[in-house]
Amino acid sequence: MSPQQLSPAVRRVAVIGGVRIPFARSDGPYATASNQQMLTAALDGLVERYGLQGPGAVGEFVAGAVLKHARDFNLARETVLGSHLHPGTPAHDIQQACGTGLSVCAAGGQGVTAVLERA
Repeated sequence: MSPQQLSPAVRRVAVIGGVRIPFARSDGPYATASNQQMLTAALDGLVERYGLQGPGAVGEFVAGAVLKHARDFNLARETVLGSHLHPGTPAHDIQQACGTGLSVCAAGGQGVTAVLERA
């Protein structure tokens, strides 16, 4: 569907950037790092790259991990609290084998769309 075919009430949502930690062998530099430590490093990189400090800079943080441990309960929220993102930022995480990244993007997009529909 082309932009010209969209109804005037439809607003498009796009991901405009991202960051990640470098790939490494499973027995390499991340062997003793927790999911939260790796996610916090990626989130801090995102905050720094896009200037996302301060209240309201991010409406919601959505993250995912394919394999989570019991200690990763509420992983996204704990990551926000340990990062440079404002601690009042709402957060939730998703765990879905072989589809976590795509599910996180879809959930984030739905959240943005819902906010735009209320505006």
